[in-house]
Amino acid sequence: MDAYVLSAITAITGLHMFPLARLFRYPQHYVTGVLLTGWAIASIFVAPAERLQGVTALGTGTILWFSAAVTLALAFRAALSSRRALVA
Repeated sequence: MDAYVLSAITAITGLHMFPLARLFRYPQHYVTGVLLTGWAIASIFVAPAERLQGVTALGTGTILWFSAAVTLALAFRAALSSRRALVA
């Protein structure tokens, strides 16, 4: 049963992204929530129990890092466009 704890944490983290997406009006959180919740379920079937925690953690970390990179890219793009609007 201990092997499934990280999958449960990943699922809870994914599910909590949905109210955050609505609260902050940021659709990227919906994507992250779907990916995390889907990964939590899929990892149970993909990895054997003795490797489940490591596989789940690797996938979860990858999804969260990618989500952070997308958010930063969007923020930089918005900052550049607002700066250009101020200069023009």
